[in-house]
Amino acid sequence: ITWSSGQPDVAEIDATGQATALTPGSTQIRATASGVVGRAQLMVALQPAQTEKVAGDGQTGVVGMVLEEMLQLRVTDGAGVPIQGVSVRFSVQQGGGFVFPGLPMSDAEGMVTTQWTLGQNAAEPQSVTASVGTLSAEFHASALWPPPRVTTSTLKSGRLTLEYSGRLSATGGDGVSYVWSLGGGNLPVGISLSPQG
Repeated sequence: ITWSSGQPDVAEIDATGQATALTPGSTQIRATASGVVGRAQLMVALQPAQTEKVAGDGQTGVVGMVLEEMLQLRVTDGAGVPIQGVSVRFSVQQGGGFVFPGLPMSDAEGMVTTQWTLGQNAAEPQSVTASVGTLSAEFHASALWPPPRVTTSTLKSGRLTLEYSGRLSATGGDGVSYVWSLGGGNLPVGISLSPQG
């Protein structure tokens, strides 16, 4: 039997029929015996062997908001060669929130990127796992409550000698554990501000 490779730069084949992959691509392997030819197509692809976090790990952001820096991961083979066209699955492990896109493809440099929107609770740990085959990498972030902001611009008018009450409102923080206090100046005589607003 005589063996040959149509694209010897993709894969070479020796006299015993042992093929050796050289570069990604496709080649036709031929076996010739007594004038009869057999053919088989051989595809050579790089095998992901390593993932490396490039950017986006260890960020801090406001709950429910997109993190400023994209999550970025590089996929390479055993020799450190970047692999193009590999799907990497990004999935939220802790804290809620979401990533988009969740299944990006690696570019010519082996890079994949996605955006991470944090969950709604700053007390929970926030983490995302990127996985390709049996390989995985974990990204972590810290979530902060947005700063509290008083949304009541004016209270209703009151009249001397008549009962009066009004409620202040705010946004930000965790939305429930506000403690109200006077930031400056004085309240009118007979009016007080409770810690509940």
